[in-house]
Amino acid sequence: MTRERRRPLKVGVELPIAVDKGRHGTPRWPDISLMARRAEEVGFDSVWIEDHLLFRHAGQRDQGVWEGWAIIAAIAAVTSRVEIGPLVSCMSLPESRVPREARRHDREISGGRLILGLGAGWHESEYRAFGFRSTTG
Repeated sequence: MTRERRRPLKVGVELPIAVDKGRHGTPRWPDISLMARRAEEVGFDSVWIEDHLLFRHAGQRDQGVWEGWAIIAAIAAVTSRVEIGPLVSCMSLPESRVPREARRHDREISGGRLILGLGAGWHESEYRAFGFRSTTG
């Protein structure tokens, strides 16, 4: 019996879904798809997508973002090996969809490649923009 050699460290990459990630303008799906496929081709172990509704910072214009779980599903459809996950999904939003989405994406879409990243939430202005109660007050 051959023994599978395990890598001592896994390496992932966060893909940009908003304008503040070193690009001018929000990346379009063809750009994100290409980045995900290239990450898999060159040997990254995982790709990560921010799970936000918008970015709003003082002194800057609002930044639209792609819906994180939709992009995770789309990346799963164009890749076959790389693991995929949200960086991170907020559990404090009302009626959190995270458990349902994670189960669906892992079982049905990614074939078991989902890594679930969870957080409590931090982006106060995002909460206010959608009328949610913040975790900070």
